[in-house]
Amino acid sequence: MAKLTHSEITRLRALFQKMDRDDLDHVVELHKARSRNLITLTAMKFTVGDTVQFTSGSRLIEGIVDKVNRKTINVSTHTWPSTQTWRVSPSLLSKVA
Repeated sequence: MAKLTHSEITRLRALFQKMDRDDLDHVVELHKARSRNLITLTAMKFTVGDTVQFTSGSRLIEGIVDKVNRKTINVSTHTWPSTQTWRVSPSLLSKVA
């Protein structure tokens, strides 16, 4: 993961100080686009059939990837007597070996 250097952060602060509302709105749109891109890249690491896990509250949930959407991943858990489907952000999932 790329990290900004101290000088880059200082430069960003200076740029933000110069911005008007239109500039800030443009930055917000850039941020949204980059966030969507990062979520999509994370989602592409998963495929249908992968065994994954995530936490819900204090419980560790394990399930199978049913569908990979653009922003979420559908995960099915098979707990007797029923099956439950969860829609989970890819950033909250980890593959189970």
